[in-house]
Amino acid sequence: MAKQLKTDHGKVDRISNLPDAVLCHILSFLSTKQAVSTSLLSARWRYLFVCVSNLDLDDTLFWVPNTNKHATVRKFFNFVDRMLFFRTKTNLEKLRLCVTEDTSCVYSWISAAATLRGVRQLDLCFSKSKQSIKLPNVLFTCKTLVVLKLYIATALYVPSEVCLPNLKTLHLKYAGFMNDSIQRLISSCIILEDFYIKCFGSNISQVNICHTFLKRLTMIIGGEDLFNACVVIDDSEDLSNASIVIDAPSLVYLKYYAKIAAGYSLRNLNSLVNAKIALFLDKDDIQTSEFSSANELFRGIANVKSLMLRGDILARLICQEPLHLFDKLVELKINPHFIGYQVKEFFDLLQSMPNLEKLSFPCEVGRLLATYLPENVPSCLLYHLKMIEISYFSRYGTLENLKFLLRSASVLEKLTVHAFYLDENEKLKIAEELLASPRKSKKCSILVV
Repeated sequence: MAKQLKTDHGKVDRISNLPDAVLCHILSFLSTKQAVSTSLLSARWRYLFVCVSNLDLDDTLFWVPNTNKHATVRKFFNFVDRMLFFRTKTNLEKLRLCVTEDTSCVYSWISAAATLRGVRQLDLCFSKSKQSIKLPNVLFTCKTLVVLKLYIATALYVPSEVCLPNLKTLHLKYAGFMNDSIQRLISSCIILEDFYIKCFGSNISQVNICHTFLKRLTMIIGGEDLFNACVVIDDSEDLSNASIVIDAPSLVYLKYYAKIAAGYSLRNLNSLVNAKIALFLDKDDIQTSEFSSANELFRGIANVKSLMLRGDILARLICQEPLHLFDKLVELKINPHFIGYQVKEFFDLLQSMPNLEKLSFPCEVGRLLATYLPENVPSCLLYHLKMIEISYFSRYGTLENLKFLLRSASVLEKLTVHAFYLDENEKLKIAEELLASPRKSKKCSILVV
């Protein structure tokens, strides 16, 4: 851009003659640091950068190897001060503030964004800082905030007075909570639609989420958000004394990922469409109370239409007592590490889902199916199942279970087998054998990829 602005004598600088609004729009495609550097181009550009409505302020972008850390921190402080305290009528559409070292000025920066710049979306990342951070009270009464994402590695103290009337999205990651702070924070956001919380469970006695307009809820207590991978949850993340309460009549999406809690109370979830549930235990001997607690959770989401399961607790639960009927469920996805016990549990699971239309499961389940074929075929196989998808099929897999599904599913339209570990010749042999097998559904197509 600098070369374009350097014109020969007598020639017109067309870019600089554009209106401020257009120039600011051009600057919005640059990083914040690059946008500020344009102030050196000419007097026309000197203060245009302050009109940029999206700011990304990250202290890691200022680190230079083999330089004085104190000087680098001071340089970043001056840069942020210049961006947030400069007198301008332009409100901030989005501010991302990431601080990994000295957080001493964070209080004043957040206050400026909330009171002076009318920020609408605020992303605060202090997850790598070891310092205790006090957030200003004005953050919790900011009327312009629509989106708040807070990543903090220390306890989050919510003041007694909280009012966020326009907040629709609230994401809290790594934070620790005290007493009823979660519920007080949520209840203050009267039009909240999306709530994401990832926290540590060691100090949790109760999580109470009651909201009329909440549409999306993600709860990850301990561990990492790795739904499709083998996950290790810290042994300290014990919820054996905690209760989880969810009352959200507008909720359409729920993701719950944690060790099993002492109790669950899920009410008014009739609008729920999509649920992803991962329950984990770090012991083989499960108490009756834990089975009862897990059943409460599944009973609360019985109206869901699409369900993804991970973790082995459900397999063990089915061994103890019949699962609550999921008569509205049309799609089920079972992730790896779901089952390692009697395969009968898999068919019992299908028996509780009479209207299932789409089923996805990994080959580790498929291999076990050959060891057990049910006397009574699940009704979903007979009348409703239209799509079956099997992942991670290997040369150690067996085709007998697939042939059983083909013989039983009367309305099946498509069977897809993902054989990532096989070469093309092996895939072709599998496809030919399946195509030659009897199929109850005459319109079923078979795909091996």
